[in-house]
Amino acid sequence: MSEYFHSTNSPYYAVATALPLLICYEVLVVATQTPYWAIRNAADVWMRTFFLAFEIKPQHLSFLMIGAMIIALPFARRYAQGVELRPRYFVMILGESLGYSLLLGIVLRLVLSNLLLSIGGSDIGLLQNLALSIGAGLFEEFFFRVLLLGVLLWFIKHLIPNENFGGILSVLLAAFLFSGSHYIGNMADSFTWYSFLYRWLAGVAFTALYYFRGFAVTSCTHALYDIRVLL
Repeated sequence: MSEYFHSTNSPYYAVATALPLLICYEVLVVATQTPYWAIRNAADVWMRTFFLAFEIKPQHLSFLMIGAMIIALPFARRYAQGVELRPRYFVMILGESLGYSLLLGIVLRLVLSNLLLSIGGSDIGLLQNLALSIGAGLFEEFFFRVLLLGVLLWFIKHLIPNENFGGILSVLLAAFLFSGSHYIGNMADSFTWYSFLYRWLAGVAFTALYYFRGFAVTSCTHALYDIRVLL
């Protein structure tokens, strides 16, 4: 099991997991037959809007991202130093992620059980919900955990000498921004304190999971958790 935990925590498995998630996400978005921006994850829309400034069309960016991940695989393998892709490990990642997603749902509802509110399912179709869930696992984890958390850790350590306190503050702030992002833009959700606290605590949990188990497990956990909530 130690080899499994070591291997699946590596960048090699992160890229190898992100690639099929991206392909599934793009296929589901196309299969929904909805307007281009209607069923895309918010973090995905932000990224595509950013690249529009460089005259890269959103439709072309999908192929560029898939190509970039394919090119990145051998580099990630070399960086991982001896880690090999094993089919059974991907099955184990799904099982581990499913367990975390179920546990997360139970814990969050117990913590917030004193509030007589809940986050219900979505009223859009099955394919749209699957696309949004997989997109959340991929793009939100990359944006808020890999990029944002990394930037916050780097920035705050230059302001706060205490490394542990700075790390905790970075995690809490990243989770706060993760939760708040769901209420910004044309596709924003209606704000309630319950949903905000729910997502903030989920953000803290996903960040902790990312720290201990890496991107592969965290992205799958997030996707499976959203599928369970939305369906």
